[in-house]
Amino acid sequence: MNKLFPVVVSASLVLTGLGWGNPTDVTASSAPNKPVAALKQKWAPGVSASKGKHVSVIVEMGEAPTALYGSLVKVNKVSAKSEGEYRQGLVQKQKRLIAELKELSPGLQVKNTYDTVFAGMAVTLKGEDLQKLASFPEVKRIYPIRKYKALMTESAPLIGAPNVWKMRDGQKQSVTGKGIKVAVIDTGVDATHPDLKKNVIGGYDFVENDKTPQDEMGHGTHVAGTIGANGKIKGVAPDASILAYRVLGADGGGTTDWIMAGIDQAVRDKADVMNLSLGMDVNVPDEVLSQSLERAIKKGIVVVLANGNAGPAVWSVGSPAASSKPISVGASTKVVPAPVAQAVGDDKKMEMNLITFSPTFPLNGTYSLVDGGTGKKADFQKIDAKGKIVLVKRSGDVVESVSERAKKAGALAVIVYNNKSGDWFAYPMMPNEMGEPDTKRFVPTATLSGGFGAHLMQQLASGKTQIQLSSVKREKMVDFSSRGPATGIWEIKPDVTAPGVDIVSTLPRKVEKTGYGKMSGTSMAAPHVAGAAALLLQKHPDWNPDEVKAALANTAVNLKDTENKHYPYISQGAGRIDLPKAIRTQSLVVVSSLSFGLLQPKTGVQQMERRLQVENLSNKTKRYELRAVLDNGKKGIRVTVPSSVTVGAKSVGQLPVSMSFDTSLPRGSYTGAVYLQEGTQALKVPFIALNEPKGYQVITGLGQTEYYLSPDGDGKNEFTLLTYYLAVSPASLEITAESMEGNEPKVYSLHKADHPATGYTDWLWNGKDTTGNRLPDGDYLINVSCTYLGKKAETQFWASVDTQAPVITDIKADEKKLSGKVKEPSLSELHWRLAGEKKWREFDEINGGEKGVYDFSHFFKKGDLKPGKNTVTIRVKDWASHVTTKNVEIQLP
Repeated sequence: MNKLFPVVVSASLVLTGLGWGNPTDVTASSAPNKPVAALKQKWAPGVSASKGKHVSVIVEMGEAPTALYGSLVKVNKVSAKSEGEYRQGLVQKQKRLIAELKELSPGLQVKNTYDTVFAGMAVTLKGEDLQKLASFPEVKRIYPIRKYKALMTESAPLIGAPNVWKMRDGQKQSVTGKGIKVAVIDTGVDATHPDLKKNVIGGYDFVENDKTPQDEMGHGTHVAGTIGANGKIKGVAPDASILAYRVLGADGGGTTDWIMAGIDQAVRDKADVMNLSLGMDVNVPDEVLSQSLERAIKKGIVVVLANGNAGPAVWSVGSPAASSKPISVGASTKVVPAPVAQAVGDDKKMEMNLITFSPTFPLNGTYSLVDGGTGKKADFQKIDAKGKIVLVKRSGDVVESVSERAKKAGALAVIVYNNKSGDWFAYPMMPNEMGEPDTKRFVPTATLSGGFGAHLMQQLASGKTQIQLSSVKREKMVDFSSRGPATGIWEIKPDVTAPGVDIVSTLPRKVEKTGYGKMSGTSMAAPHVAGAAALLLQKHPDWNPDEVKAALANTAVNLKDTENKHYPYISQGAGRIDLPKAIRTQSLVVVSSLSFGLLQPKTGVQQMERRLQVENLSNKTKRYELRAVLDNGKKGIRVTVPSSVTVGAKSVGQLPVSMSFDTSLPRGSYTGAVYLQEGTQALKVPFIALNEPKGYQVITGLGQTEYYLSPDGDGKNEFTLLTYYLAVSPASLEITAESMEGNEPKVYSLHKADHPATGYTDWLWNGKDTTGNRLPDGDYLINVSCTYLGKKAETQFWASVDTQAPVITDIKADEKKLSGKVKEPSLSELHWRLAGEKKWREFDEINGGEKGVYDFSHFFKKGDLKPGKNTVTIRVKDWASHVTTKNVEIQLP
């Protein structure tokens, strides 16, 4: 079908200097003579060869793999007409190179060939022939073949899973998730994987509507493995049953109806736990998915959600993770090395934060340090940065430009310290086209707290210009993990944290031949919690979802930043889950976090009270010592709890928590926690109060039903429904349409309202202004703006009014060719067919588009036209659903 889509191009991949082209245009050549040193430059670190011994290596060819075919087409670097043709050419080139290599090195064996995401082959050959192999111009790089082991042992034990497996449930069975159904609502699961085939008991593919939810991407299989793999690697709950629902396609994208269907089916299939490692980057709490998940929780299902990967900014939690009842999960690291700086001659050690996709930061050695100001171009022009580490003061959250300038200046690395007190995270850096750190563009870059940075600047000013680097191993929060709070409900999100960086789990063999691989994201953190929930439910089958959530949150481990202060609760939730503590707890505090809501500034001292339920699960009366601790705002906030509370055996007690809040405090989020101590057991419940903080979106645009309107009375595309979300009730709201035609845009008023309600609004626009007049044809920017506390907030949509049908002109037709022109600025479809045919045919060529005029043509094949009169119908459709047809007669003898 000739269907034209309006496209916005956000980025281009430039491949011109990489030596990648069409493999069919390249011929093999004999090995020229080159110096040994030059040949060894093709050897990646770890490649070595000894005479008389065989060596196995991976050989990378100079051609681009098939996966990059689309990018090559965009930059006109390939002549192959299709991806299949390109692959065939690459395979032929591969075969020719292998034949020549075998002539060069008799006995060479080919272990594997690659042509999709990597162009090359794995070979075993004599060590003395390795230099000869490198001499071929078609050989781009030679890599060692390393031995890898599955590293689930680094994340499952970190949350204490193996210790729980040793426990017994009420049936005297090991607590491994047996009898618990976990629904993986994702890209599908490879049920044939040896580590999963015993666990996957059912599911459905809602993308292709069949009973085989096969994973074509790998994401869902990775998630399922973290939950319940039981083979070479073991997931958190290795005997849990997996229900696989494919609701996301091969590109990782899906639609609400698919996801809703997956949730619905999981409930019908009696899932005990749901894992949804998916979401949108909009911080709204009660959209349709969230509502459906809340209902599933009411049915007794524990719902676990990934918090999102839009960190480190506050308010970056996505949907549906911004819902109240589900368990939203942030990502932390495993126990990994973090760089530590120490000025030579000084005894203060200062830990730094690594940045995702930064080139590897050095972890040892002594280096020269230089003051780089704020990292501007002028700052680098004033210093000699070559071979040195540059210390830069933070001027924003994105450090790429600073790192790029440092690279051009020849610097070894960059340390960016906070421009205010406290630790900080920069935004992840942009990877290269292969999804790896871009070492050609950036230098290793790390962040440093404000206090440490000020101290290091003092040392530098005193003449201590040498810095000693070392490392420390521990868990940390990660920069990409989305932060809270959640708008509308004004709650702490995430609820808890789990490992989500470089997690090794199962992958489909079609995606990765070994069947295992690393992934990072809150998508990888969430299944740790889903697996943990399965273990808790096996051990405590009478627990409801709120109690499972409370057990994980009450007992979580507080992760600490580089200054040894606990990370904000809106970053880590209650902390990183600790399974043994959660499963052994004899007490639960529900809810797992408290919100005192959104307060209006300068409205006096506000008095608020909330209540917690303290559940004593034991057979003995318990007395809990209580205290409330504030993280900030201690001069204007007072949180009061009883000194203790006593709860009888197998009983529930009420715990009042009151807050006195002086709203003259600076605008912002204020947090703390209520701590309960009973013997050796400590429980905590984080709380938050918000004094009209900055940064949240007052209004969020969520979509529209139509982009093209045709309010002409024919019943098609008569209106569009604009959906937006209001986190608060503004004083006023106005919707306008700004014409995008001409040099002097005109603005039309479409709607006004005072004090509109919070929550979702579906506003219907029929193409008319407030006076009832239809707007002229053209493109419009629809602006929904509101005023809240004297400040303006807005969200924007785009729509086009089109009441004119396409016009077909300049038709020329004979026995060989049909051609003509179409005048239509929003062309959607253009086809032709012969009289009597049911299916529409595509034109060979459709060109143009300038000023809304397209040229089309088609060359008839032998047999298309019959002797006598042939009637050809041309059909044009625009995006506003107007259809124009025109018949053309071609007379043949």
